[in-house]
Amino acid sequence: MVRKYLLLNALSLLSFRALSQSGPELFYPSSSCYSSGFIDAFSFTGNTAAHARVKNAQAAVYGETPYLQQGLKNMLAAGAVPAKFGSIGLSAKIFGDMDYGENTISLACARSLGTKLDLGIQFNYNTLRISGYGGASAVTADLGTIIHFTEKFRGGIQIRNPVGGRWGDENSEKFPAVFSFGFGYEPSKGVLFTGEIIKDEQRPVKVNASIKYKLHSRVVASIGCATMNPAFWLAAGFSLIHLQLTAVASWHMQLGITPGLAIRYAFIKSKKEKE
Repeated sequence: MVRKYLLLNALSLLSFRALSQSGPELFYPSSSCYSSGFIDAFSFTGNTAAHARVKNAQAAVYGETPYLQQGLKNMLAAGAVPAKFGSIGLSAKIFGDMDYGENTISLACARSLGTKLDLGIQFNYNTLRISGYGGASAVTADLGTIIHFTEKFRGGIQIRNPVGGRWGDENSEKFPAVFSFGFGYEPSKGVLFTGEIIKDEQRPVKVNASIKYKLHSRVVASIGCATMNPAFWLAAGFSLIHLQLTAVASWHMQLGITPGLAIRYAFIKSKKEKE
């Protein structure tokens, strides 16, 4: 029993710390959270206030195989719909395989307070499962805000686990609080520059940066990097009416390549419905 307790809590601690601050590969889906022209269903996974101004229901799925290791598969599904008070977002993250798995289901709400400020709150149900050893679960919350300084420049703050949710046997372990400061600059409708500084209270500072460029009305290319566990990623997307497919590839200097694929769908109203 002592061995089981120690192993479960040790693995849980490492796992949930990693879960609370996504690696460079999962930065790609949320890299448009400080944008207007590139906003999509993934955006609120980077800042919970990002979907406050969505005009149409959207859904998206992203999957990757980190370093080509089947047991490390990552999946992210997200959806956002406009509501009378603002918008509602729902997401689910799945990591691992039958022997070891991490899951997070999140419900987010966002609202615009005038033309300059957006606010969002998100509740997360996190679970961990280890075959033969049982599992653990915890509820956490995130807070996010985005400020529209100008039509082209936005900035925001995201706070994950501000009250430090607890989990494990007798709630003996605490989630670390994570603070994110980000910005997005769109010099034109087809270009987006983003940057983000992330500070986990138990980890060094991490910096993410990316550039998105619309090569054509149907083609978008992206490039990004992360300083913690240094990695670089490239993405190319093609749109067809409501559907967009994006191929992603990231490279870690020691661990190798991570391929990924994103599928987005926007429930855009027809001209007759808009009228």
